[in-house]
Amino acid sequence: MIESLTDQGYKEIVLTGIHLGKYGVDLEGEMNLNKLLHAIGKEGFPVRLRLSSLEPNEIDAGLMEMVAAEPWLCRHFHIPLQSGDDGILRRMNRHYTTREFAELIESIHDRIPLAAIGVDVRIPRIDRLRLPCGHGRQARGAGTDHDRRDRRRRVRPVPGGTHHRRQV
Repeated sequence: MIESLTDQGYKEIVLTGIHLGKYGVDLEGEMNLNKLLHAIGKEGFPVRLRLSSLEPNEIDAGLMEMVAAEPWLCRHFHIPLQSGDDGILRRMNRHYTTREFAELIESIHDRIPLAAIGVDVRIPRIDRLRLPCGHGRQARGAGTDHDRRDRRRRVRPVPGGTHHRRQV
């Protein structure tokens, strides 16, 4: 597939999918993402590979080292944080804490100082939050001007979000 895409003139290919970092666990033998990347690298394709949607617990030191060392691998990690609240992460069945996530980001930065790191953060829809509206009602369907003002006051942009980038 990679050969076909490079023959068509593609210069970058994005490997993505749910649990990309678990590649190979359903295959017989000893295949995993790191071994797949080594095999791709040996082919010497004239293309760059970008890895996307890696879960925090699927990024190990070996993968970081490979991304740091191989010029054909983009220095980019797209990692879903999902929430900055450990309780919400547990309810979402995420197998990491915010502290572990921060340590992973620091580890990537230590190994690859100029790596681009994209993060998904989910913000619950305001109509699904329980907000005190002064009348003991939930925000869903409340609809008064007082409720709208209260919602605007409580919902603020996420620091470092899409419109705010921090350069390291």
